[in-house]
Amino acid sequence: MTKLQKWRYVEDGGDSLCIYQCLSCRGRFSTDRLHDWLHCPRCGVHWEGEHECRPHAVPRWAWDRYGPHSPWELVLGRGTPATAAEWVILCRTQWFDEPWSDWTVDTDSPSLDVVERSWQSVRGYLDMCRGRHEPGDATVRFEYRATTRRKANIV
Repeated sequence: MTKLQKWRYVEDGGDSLCIYQCLSCRGRFSTDRLHDWLHCPRCGVHWEGEHECRPHAVPRWAWDRYGPHSPWELVLGRGTPATAAEWVILCRTQWFDEPWSDWTVDTDSPSLDVVERSWQSVRGYLDMCRGRHEPGDATVRFEYRATTRRKANIV
């Protein structure tokens, strides 16, 4: 296996520290500032720079679809307040054999700010919404999905 002379960001370590990894020795270390470091503090290899890869909090499907740019700048908190987003849960219904209604915002579910790991909370709300209705009821069917939207209350 080839050793890269680069480092990568792993995750937020808390207390204003971030966890990084040297891709030469595979050693991890935490610091509050790494951008002007030229050598690994563990093995001493001279770094060529950062190896850009998918951050821990971004799902693989999202990285494959959007790459390192939007909308994941919002998820990682790099967006400006003018572009702040929120998760909302949408619902649509079908009565008997009629066509499905349009997707509307489910007013019973809260909206959540798009921050790191917020999709886990949204997934919990989706499961709760899907469990609200009896599956054997043939008169009406419900479908739920989550999406992001720009915050309406930004000044």
